[in-house]
Amino acid sequence: MMDHCMSIGVAASVALAMLRVLTGVSIHWFVIPGYFIALVLSRFVPDIFIGIAFDSGGVASGPIDINLLVAA
Repeated sequence: MMDHCMSIGVAASVALAMLRVLTGVSIHWFVIPGYFIALVLSRFVPDIFIGIAFDSGGVASGPIDINLLVAA
């Protein structure tokens, strides 16, 4: 299940990167709404999970993304 979710996430990020390059849209149009959605959703979970989620998101997705992108 984690492999499928990470594959979908990596595919979506690569697609957005290609769309950004082809259209010349600023990266701020992708990053700011993403952070806004994450901050809004963080209001609905217990405080203990917020720090864990933001910290582990970068740690866990970095090494997995590299393996998926290099294999493609």
